[in-house]
Amino acid sequence: MTHNPTVQLLLACARPHPDPPILNRINRLFQHPIDWEHLVNTAQRNRVLPLVYRSLQQVSPDQVPGPVMQRIREGYLAIAARSLLLSTELLDVLKLFKDSDILAVPLKGPVLAESLYGDLTLRSFDDLDILVHPCDAFRARNLLLLRGYKSNIELTEDQFGTYLKTEYSMELTLNGRVIIDFHWDATGRYLSRPFGMQLFEDRLEKATLDGKEVYQPPVEYLLFYQCLHGSKNCWTYLESVCTLAEIIRSRSDIDWRVVQRLSREMRCEVMLHLGLGLAYALLDAAPPAAVLERARASPRTLSLTAEICKNLFCEDKGTAKRPSCSDFSFFHMKVRDRVSERIRYGVSLVFRPSRQEWRLFRLPGAFVFLYYPLRVMRLLWGFGIAMVRNHQKDIHGY
Repeated sequence: MTHNPTVQLLLACARPHPDPPILNRINRLFQHPIDWEHLVNTAQRNRVLPLVYRSLQQVSPDQVPGPVMQRIREGYLAIAARSLLLSTELLDVLKLFKDSDILAVPLKGPVLAESLYGDLTLRSFDDLDILVHPCDAFRARNLLLLRGYKSNIELTEDQFGTYLKTEYSMELTLNGRVIIDFHWDATGRYLSRPFGMQLFEDRLEKATLDGKEVYQPPVEYLLFYQCLHGSKNCWTYLESVCTLAEIIRSRSDIDWRVVQRLSREMRCEVMLHLGLGLAYALLDAAPPAAVLERARASPRTLSLTAEICKNLFCEDKGTAKRPSCSDFSFFHMKVRDRVSERIRYGVSLVFRPSRQEWRLFRLPGAFVFLYYPLRVMRLLWGFGIAMVRNHQKDIHGY
């Protein structure tokens, strides 16, 4: 996608299992001038610093300036320590749920890191995402509260029933260090249809984490979800592409007919094709030829791919920060298959209550229907304040 040697080096290093041709490519790229500050900042911002560290260590660390290598190493060690902390907590929570007969499936996080990368310290993640049945969500929430987790939304059982219909997850924190986002729907308002345990609970795959047996979604659903999640986050991180690419490379048993059927039923063919196109363009991960040809046939997919790559590798000399991707991002409209889906998504954003309403307004069970108009009023208030501030900036220049 680019001839910039710094970006080319980053892409070559952002692989958990670089083969000999890739290692040779890395060595050749050392012969070009590398902007090490840009490489490190971009790797941090894109959450691929552990992969870059491992690849540089494997090839020739003495060709990297000493202070740069030290900075990369320190960043890797900090990420590794947090990954180990979160993986230990995940195993404890999964056991807690299992002992209470709650079926729970980790989404992304350490299980995906170990199953795909072979080393959970190579994948950066900030929180733990766990999927449960809607009917088990209230009990799961209570078990986490008993374990010491805190929620900034206080709900009775009656209120929780309504919350289930308007939201798709709940965030809880433990000692300010661990965040669990437990889901009963993996995508919520982002799709017109639920993407939950009911779709694949009879086909769960076994995986291991630190020698313990856990479950994860079938590979076809895992791949499809990675494309959905990437689009939901506007493909903010290269790491999302790396994960998708490794699923494609490592699993020769993928039933692509199931993947394509899912994309049609969920009306997400553009999101699927965009993800596959990015994995191929950036990291040479190719699905079967017929699938790839269809993914790259759309001018819209090619245009979106170019737009995403520009954002991933933009020159940023400052500290690495996550680019924002609001729920109201125009990008979310551009990846919709149909105009009707864009309208449905827009209506859902405006009228369907979010965590913000549940956190800001504490209504008795008999009045939870008021969350819908409160959502609209809060948005109008927020937009009004933003317009006033922008007007003041235009007038006063600050």
